[in-house]
Amino acid sequence: MMKHKRKLIFITSVAVLFAYLMLGTAGLVSYLANRTLAEQGLNVNINKIRLNPFAMTVEVSDVLLTYQNKSVLELAQLSVETRFGQLVNGNIAIAQANIADGKIVLNYQNDTVSLGGWLPSKTEEKQQENNTTSEPLNVFIQQVLLSNINVELNAQRKHQFVLQQAKISDSEFSSLAQRVNAELVMQLNNEPMKVTAKAEQLEGKWQLDISEMQGALTIDHYAQWIPEPWSSAKGQLTWNVKAAVNQLEKVWSVELASLTFNASSLAVPLLTAGESKKALLGELALSSNNTHLAISTINSGELSASLGTTDLALTSLQLPLDVSGQVSNFSLDSFNVNAPSSSIALMADAQGMNAKGIVTLAGSGVSWIDATNNDVLLKLAQLDITDLDWALSDALSLNIPALSLGNGEFSTLAQQPQGLSLGDSALPPLAKWRTVNIANIAIKPQAIAIEDIKADIEQITVVKTKEQPLANLTLRSKNSNEAEQTNTQQTSTEQANSEQTSNEQESESAQTSISLGSVEILGVPNINYYDYSLKFPMVQQLQIERLWVKNIVSQPITTKAEYSLLARMGKRAAIDVAGQLTPFDPTQGLSAKGTFTGVDLTQYSPFIADAIGHNIKQGMLNAKIDFAVDKKEIKGKVDTHIKAIALSPYIGKDDHQVTQNNLVPLNLAIGQLTDDKGNLDIDIPLSGNLDDPDIGLTGIISLITTKAMKEGAKSYLMQTFVPYANIVSVAMMAGGTLFAINVDDLKYPAEQVILDDKQKTFADQLAQILIDKPKLQITACPVLGKADGISGPVKTLADKKISELKAMGQQRFHHFVDYLVDEKGIASDRIVPCASELSTKKAQGHLSFSIK
Repeated sequence: MMKHKRKLIFITSVAVLFAYLMLGTAGLVSYLANRTLAEQGLNVNINKIRLNPFAMTVEVSDVLLTYQNKSVLELAQLSVETRFGQLVNGNIAIAQANIADGKIVLNYQNDTVSLGGWLPSKTEEKQQENNTTSEPLNVFIQQVLLSNINVELNAQRKHQFVLQQAKISDSEFSSLAQRVNAELVMQLNNEPMKVTAKAEQLEGKWQLDISEMQGALTIDHYAQWIPEPWSSAKGQLTWNVKAAVNQLEKVWSVELASLTFNASSLAVPLLTAGESKKALLGELALSSNNTHLAISTINSGELSASLGTTDLALTSLQLPLDVSGQVSNFSLDSFNVNAPSSSIALMADAQGMNAKGIVTLAGSGVSWIDATNNDVLLKLAQLDITDLDWALSDALSLNIPALSLGNGEFSTLAQQPQGLSLGDSALPPLAKWRTVNIANIAIKPQAIAIEDIKADIEQITVVKTKEQPLANLTLRSKNSNEAEQTNTQQTSTEQANSEQTSNEQESESAQTSISLGSVEILGVPNINYYDYSLKFPMVQQLQIERLWVKNIVSQPITTKAEYSLLARMGKRAAIDVAGQLTPFDPTQGLSAKGTFTGVDLTQYSPFIADAIGHNIKQGMLNAKIDFAVDKKEIKGKVDTHIKAIALSPYIGKDDHQVTQNNLVPLNLAIGQLTDDKGNLDIDIPLSGNLDDPDIGLTGIISLITTKAMKEGAKSYLMQTFVPYANIVSVAMMAGGTLFAINVDDLKYPAEQVILDDKQKTFADQLAQILIDKPKLQITACPVLGKADGISGPVKTLADKKISELKAMGQQRFHHFVDYLVDEKGIASDRIVPCASELSTKKAQGHLSFSIK
């Protein structure tokens, strides 16, 4: 009886204990925990804990942890099933665990993360360190499932992390091995993320296999952690990665099976030319497959990489750039980079880095515009670079089989330069082309080689003003004029330094050779030339039917290239020239041989007017040229035929005006030189120096025309009066725009009026000039001198005396005219009279003459 009673009491006690473990543990655990947590302002409340020591399971539900009466952790359900056998051996083995419907509140402040504002005290941290044993804890997990776990991070904005589903299986954390298999499905700030991965560390080998890692995020959600000046960046990022990472001893390797990365609606702040601007990108798409990366940490380390098939695509890019202190906007509609599998490889070690690769580039809708005044620096419809082969060792080298620029324009001004008068017409771009194809480009540290360039040009426009030789070039600093003034005021010391720097640069450039097989202009481009640097603006239009240059080589600099040019000016005029030149210093070696036909000289009047002081009212040029330039010295000849030439009256400076009777302006000399149709034929030598202001490089046509008229007029006048050199002399004045024809005076003894024999001989020679040159006329002016009875200043003479002297002068004139008309048959209207002059500066009276 007693035995049964004792047995019943034991069973009852065990049952009561088991019931307490199953049902009453929650209160006990909460009580014991809060005794410690209360000091930290924490309080935990557990609604239910169920322990099953026989099944080795624990179930916990409705856990609430508060800090300062605010919820910081909530958990609706936790269940764990362990393995008793492993517990006996000192291990933790989780056969099955489920954690569901939880919430954790974190605060971020002063670079510190706290649990709802709570941080463990330093005393607790120290106790935890002291309680840590040196014995490793082995953990084995068969399966752990988590669902609907919310983590709330309160920072400058509220961040929400939701672990929707997570599965950890077949995992081990022991002294022998570290292994984990994880599948995670998450949301971060309502943006999806997913990771499926396996990691293992065993016997010195570490391996990570990522079967899937994809996600998305919005950049401005994390502005708090983005450094300045990029903290205001915006945009969305998405990615998907499949990769494997392996580590054996001191060698790491990464096998990137696949990668896709997308960025959209990007806005990134940039500091450009001292201003805050934003770079914008519609979309960036990157994909890569089968990329390999190996890193060795032995000694100084080595790195090698082999890039798999890779594609990069950009759309709607807008990028602010600093150009000479000005903000400009660079944009493109699309840009693509393609690299075939294993086409890019890299190797780096302590001695340096070597890399090589082959990529193909393609872009469209390229635009580069000045943000200040909307000038177009560059526009390009299409850019293609095929199989760019690059290598990087000590320096970068490039090989490009083909580069193509399609439908582009360069340097277009939004407003006309000051001083231009094109009306409402917009100024065309400096250059506009349909296609530019460049073949076989090779760039090395000391050499640049190009096989050929073929450019289908639509038009080229050049604008020259007094201030700027290329006024429609947009790439110019906003303070360029100030800079030019400053440069002209530099000291001699700065000039010496500049010369030294220039010499050093020349020495460096001498080490880099440039070679270009040929450049050829295709199509029939229009060349528009506006020269507003002249007194009268000049506009010239050409159509290029043929232009090529071959064998362009920089070293030695004296290497000559061949060129050929055929250009039309209007429907009929043409220039056909061929020759050689030294392209890197044209003043050292240039030859030209060819023809100018049907050139309307009125178009070049502004050029020529500055040189000769006369506008060309009409005229046409035909010329054969054959000359060469050697070290700036011009030598050659031009067979010139100018048709129907007619010049305006003199329009030059006041100090060149014709103020003396013996001066003949160029237009009158040309009038004497031409035939009855106004034609002028002359062979002229071209000689001089390119730095000579009378020659210059203002244009070969104006040079030829100016030389022809000046030299022709001079030659004509000299030849005309050589037979009469004993009474006539000719001199060129005012840079060839005036000619002084000096005729000796016909002197008279005192009171003589009738011609004597010696005076008749003089008159005979002068008459012969008029007979030989029927276009000429003479002016004869009587001058009375001291020998004629002028004893004092003219103003002291009596009126009667003055009248008598002037009458004597007129008698001398009339007797001279009578002799030429009656004896020599000269028409009286070719002898122009003028009033008698009284002069005390002359000792003897005389007749003075001028021929025109």
